[in-house]
Amino acid sequence: MGRKHEDDYVTYTLVTTPATNDAPAETAKLKIKKFRGGSARDWLRWSGQFRTLARKKGWSDEQKAHNLVALIEGDLETEVEVAARDAVNGGQSFEQFFT
Repeated sequence: MGRKHEDDYVTYTLVTTPATNDAPAETAKLKIKKFRGGSARDWLRWSGQFRTLARKKGWSDEQKAHNLVALIEGDLETEVEVAARDAVNGGQSFEQFFT
């Protein structure tokens, strides 16, 4: 992966072991590629990775929607942003919106 492709990915930090009085937190880094379109198979693969990330991070529905919008680029970006905002404002769960 060269430097020109760094903006294709977003890196998240996961806390694997919380900090204690005696030791700092242990963390792991997880990269996810931004979704810029593709086939249905590409979407299914990417959305599975996104759901795994959201579960590991313990995101609320609002955090999932915010991060989803941040990770989608291209033709879908505006459409997903509007749909996510409407879902949050309408009280839909992320799973209702996402599926």
